[in-house]
Amino acid sequence: MPERAATRLLAAGLALVVWGPSPVRARMLCPGARTTVEMNECMTAEIQAADRELNRYLAEARRVVTDRPNVLAALDRSQTAWRAFRDAECAAVYVLYVEGSARGVIGGGCRLGFTRRRTHELWRTYLKQQSHAKLPEPATS
Repeated sequence: MPERAATRLLAAGLALVVWGPSPVRARMLCPGARTTVEMNECMTAEIQAADRELNRYLAEARRVVTDRPNVLAALDRSQTAWRAFRDAECAAVYVLYVEGSARGVIGGGCRLGFTRRRTHELWRTYLKQQSHAKLPEPATS
């Protein structure tokens, strides 16, 4: 039984490093960053790039459904709700780590992960099957 618990703990730890908002993941994204300030600056640049990519995919999804006003309105409502959820969730993560020096990197990692997953979800739902869609499958990590 202890071996099984150790395996589960290792798997959970690996999942947190790979998918979670951790400083380890930030170091993978920003290998040249040596200080917390440098990591925060790098994370900010990564978030800005991910936001630009999200906006490109959202604009393309909106273009593809522009002739279907009910779908376009539903997409806009879902995007507004998604942004509110992402911002609230990542604010909660930031508050959880507010006393630590890595709080910016951890909160930023949260936002970056949500944004990249949403970009992929937009592609999968609205663009993947559309022959007239103009964007390729985005990266998810």
